[in-house]
Amino acid sequence: DRELIAATTSTHQEDQRTLGAVAYRRRLGEATTVQVRVFSTWLSRLFDSPDASFGAMKTEGISQTAGGEVQIDHPVYEQVVLTAGGEFRRDGYRNTDLLKGKTAPDATRDVTAGFAQALGTFGRLSVLPGVRVERDQAFGTETMPRLGAAYRLTDQVRVTGNVGRSFRAPSFIDLFWPGAGNPALSPERAWTYEVGAEAKPVEAVIARVTAHRTDVTDQIYFVTTDTATGVGQPRNVAEAFSQGVEVQVTHRLGGGLRHGLQYNWLD
Repeated sequence: DRELIAATTSTHQEDQRTLGAVAYRRRLGEATTVQVRVFSTWLSRLFDSPDASFGAMKTEGISQTAGGEVQIDHPVYEQVVLTAGGEFRRDGYRNTDLLKGKTAPDATRDVTAGFAQALGTFGRLSVLPGVRVERDQAFGTETMPRLGAAYRLTDQVRVTGNVGRSFRAPSFIDLFWPGAGNPALSPERAWTYEVGAEAKPVEAVIARVTAHRTDVTDQIYFVTTDTATGVGQPRNVAEAFSQGVEVQVTHRLGGGLRHGLQYNWLD
């Protein structure tokens, strides 16, 4: 994936991304399944600005992530399926000043995580509690609970609700990008709330409406400091929120074809 992020008569920024993953799934016994997944991402960012506010700059930053995940699904009771697993990944970063021909020392950090959830189905009601505990070598340990539920009012109408906590550490580019990184950044932490309804008035039509809100602490936000070149710096916003409504109608035409309409309102 190659993307031109910014280009003016004096400034050029280009991102190239490569992503890959391989998964293997195996059944153990009659009911238990195990899935193993390995993944890797690679991002190269080239920035060239001969008249940036902090001096001429031509630099390339390369971010790499590699890791693996193991997940086990096992029915505990007839109506409850337990899912548990763990993940490990290593993030790495290298920056090269192409004008001076100098490469900064590599930066790395390890992230380990464990997760568990239980899907319970009790008649028309389905409940999905879960938790993820993540330890970031640079930012410590974070616990992220979540809870989802769905209730089928009729065979054609279902209502849903979800609440969960999330955590996002600053990327190496956020922290250390030459002339624009901010090593004082804190991680983002957020609570997300969502309620929705789904209806199937006829066999081939599905209509959905979803309302959501996210409350964020220490949101990482890019602030432009040089309007001429677009150069800026990521900073933390103490508190922020976003909320919105999404409406979607999908019609299956048959033969694998479908079309639909979607409306999003975001504040």
